[in-house]
Amino acid sequence: MTNERQNAPFNDQESNTIRILIASDNHVGYAEKDPVRGNDSFVSFDEILTIAREKEVDMVLLGGDIFHDNRPSRKAFYQALRSLRLNCLGDKPCELELLSDTSVTTGDTAICSVNYQDPNINVAIPVFSIHGNHDDPSGDGRYSALDILQVTGLVNYFGRVPENDNITISPILLQKGSTKLALYGLSNVRDQRLYHSFRENKVKFLRPDLYQEEWFNLLVVHQNHAAHTETSYLPESFIQDFYDFVLWGHEHECIIDGTYNPMQKFTVVQPGSSVATSLSPGETVPKHCGILHITGRDFFMEKIRLRTVRPFVMKDIVLSEVQSIPPMVDNKREVLTYLISQVEEAIEEANQQWLEAQGDDPAVLNEKHPLPLIRLRVDYTGGYQTENPQRFSNRFVGRVANATDVVLFHLKRKYTRTKKNNEVVDNVGEDGKINALRVESLVNEYLKKNQLECLPGNVLGQAVINFVEKDDKDAIKECVEDHLSKQINLLVKKRVTEENLEEEIKTLVKNIPQLSTSKRKEYESMATPASTSFRVTSPDMDEDKTSGSPVRLEENEEKDDFQELNHAEPSSQPPKTTKTRNLPGSMFQKSASTKRTPAKTNTPKKTSGRTQGKRVNKPAEKSTQLMMTQSFNSSQKPGSQYLDDDDEILDD
Repeated sequence: MTNERQNAPFNDQESNTIRILIASDNHVGYAEKDPVRGNDSFVSFDEILTIAREKEVDMVLLGGDIFHDNRPSRKAFYQALRSLRLNCLGDKPCELELLSDTSVTTGDTAICSVNYQDPNINVAIPVFSIHGNHDDPSGDGRYSALDILQVTGLVNYFGRVPENDNITISPILLQKGSTKLALYGLSNVRDQRLYHSFRENKVKFLRPDLYQEEWFNLLVVHQNHAAHTETSYLPESFIQDFYDFVLWGHEHECIIDGTYNPMQKFTVVQPGSSVATSLSPGETVPKHCGILHITGRDFFMEKIRLRTVRPFVMKDIVLSEVQSIPPMVDNKREVLTYLISQVEEAIEEANQQWLEAQGDDPAVLNEKHPLPLIRLRVDYTGGYQTENPQRFSNRFVGRVANATDVVLFHLKRKYTRTKKNNEVVDNVGEDGKINALRVESLVNEYLKKNQLECLPGNVLGQAVINFVEKDDKDAIKECVEDHLSKQINLLVKKRVTEENLEEEIKTLVKNIPQLSTSKRKEYESMATPASTSFRVTSPDMDEDKTSGSPVRLEENEEKDDFQELNHAEPSSQPPKTTKTRNLPGSMFQKSASTKRTPAKTNTPKKTSGRTQGKRVNKPAEKSTQLMMTQSFNSSQKPGSQYLDDDDEILDD
């Protein structure tokens, strides 16, 4: 089934069409020390931005993982900043009109507007991006590499998630001519935690309260798309059906044509990565970026194949199915000869792929082809003799880019059945050996057997993971100091005396599992300026509530990170927000009988104009009200995918 509005014929009126170049998972800095592949990520990222400049798009939208490392090298930063500066700065005026307060989405109150409205910078093509699991915030201050790109004025970083267990997604509202775009971003959150938050209805979306049917709603996410386990992915059914288009990052297989979800009524496009970071089947699909054309509520995708991506060919070979190699004791020579011929065929196929990607450009015919990536996955089950993989691969030095791991020998995969849910689990990796336990699994298993007394185990476990996987050398130290300091402050706040100190400490230790992780200021109060009106709708509200009446979310006082713990169980205070209930079927409809007062906006001082005649885009005088909706209706909850009671949830 296809979306009737996708690829629908319509007049591509330039003044009313928003053209967005979309890409994801650029992994700038991947394998930068490799003598052959070191520049691959830099070249591909630069090609994407060059396409944006040559096609004169209105904006660039990236789906996360701009950088491969959580702490990019100076070389990676230099190459990324260089490409952004050369291709995104210029005198071309940006025709996108900003209709919302972006201090919520940018996360910095001092940077209260998108970069193309800064009179000190000539931004021709604004770049918007969320963070992924590689370049997520970490360390002191919880800064991401994208924060540095944003403070330079080259990238608009949005979609932050200050609290994993209370997520409110506020859109960036843009308009060009008669086309209105509501841009939502959900940066990467640990899949199990995000699944749990959706299940508990702790993910809320803010929507424009006026003219809802005129907005094109676009969501950018960076999560697992495939169900690796029951909870380690984001089901499409969790995403509300008012969205028109979902840009899905994190998955590296390129599905640029998109797939239509008939139940949720939105189209999902998965751009994939722009550089191969693993020798897996998903990376063999030709790499593309795309230009999304939006006119009103209609859209179509123009796909563009990337020409600078190194060609990659993978073959799966089962020796028992090759008739020319009989299974016998002395068959090493026959196996070796056959595999060499397969590599030769793969090299020829890769060269042909490169020529196809260049199109009709005659200049490339005389250029030297880049060395391809070749991978043979050979199943030698059945008594076949093989050669050392590295010795075999070294035969192709100077002819392939991965001259140390061309071939991968493995036996037929074995499966074991787990006790829980009688699941079948693959127990053998690609190298034919038992899969090595990840640091995360080791930490979780250890903390289950050895319960901590003064620290929440899930928080310390995440700190260990950040220390190992993200090279955050201060993660464990900061975790311990932060939580001990808060527990001491809690005792001081309760005015504990010397007589009852021991008893209060015992009570505190007893309630350690109930303590939440370090929280910042309540996100709703930060995301809800006092001058902005919202409507809150929920499928679980009482029948006697007034339908369709607007409410104003009050700005709550900043709460302590820990509740005051008594001998009784801590109780959560109800929110001060008055909720209204819409009738069934009208959850996303605006009220027709309510008169609203336009919200106030802060208008910056007028400037004399930009250099070289660059037009200064002023913030819109009008404001757009937003309404809040719950994450999904009860009818949309896939009950079979719920967490079991013994499923462990790790806080990010």
